[in-house]
Amino acid sequence: PTITDANVVLGRLDPDNFLGGTMQLDAQGARAGIERVIAKPLAMDVMAAAKAILDIAVSKMALAVREVSVEKGYDPRDFALVAEGGAGPLSPADPTAGHRTPPFHALTGSGRRAPGSGPPSARPRES
Repeated sequence: PTITDANVVLGRLDPDNFLGGTMQLDAQGARAGIERVIAKPLAMDVMAAAKAILDIAVSKMALAVREVSVEKGYDPRDFALVAEGGAGPLSPADPTAGHRTPPFHALTGSGRRAPGSGPPSARPRES
């Protein structure tokens, strides 16, 4: 099962309007996969298993943000988290919880960037 499967099971993604309606997701397949691979073997409810998938993924995301920031000499608490691209904006609220990370911003038109514009530069937020 994938993070997308978990988001579908939890109702955070509309399986009939994925990628702007260009692709349909198999909600029953997502639920069946989570039930077969995670929920039943761990004696969990399917919804709890889907939530656990997201909890683990978000925890790893938060640790990765912190590791990369600290490695470059930045304190992640001095920055805002900007989520973009695909399902990026579905997860960033959770990585900020419990990690003393500042608020996040989800960009309108996420995933669309002018050709050649490159990633935004890292700059501390102003107080």
